[in-house]
Amino acid sequence: MKETIGDLKITKNHLITAKENAFIVRVLSFIMAVTFSLIIFFNPHFIASTSEAIKHGLLSLQMLAICAAFLHGIGFSGENLYFRILLSPFWHWPVMLTLCL
Repeated sequence: MKETIGDLKITKNHLITAKENAFIVRVLSFIMAVTFSLIIFFNPHFIASTSEAIKHGLLSLQMLAICAAFLHGIGFSGENLYFRILLSPFWHWPVMLTLCL
């Protein structure tokens, strides 16, 4: 099976590879979401030593990123462009990784 888009020829092997890569990205998103949610749940001192030292704005953004990673990881893909951007790993992975800093 070959499809032509302009000068680009897409074969069946390329499509299979793209689907496998998307699956790997979704699994990685789910694993990161589970890991960071367990860290926050079982070790809240990882975020801040006291409740007064918590940066609530950053924590809210990180929790939103974890929720987006769960949704992306289970395979939800919105039809609306805004939902696709909101669930894109290009923004929620770096936000989740700020927990490590």
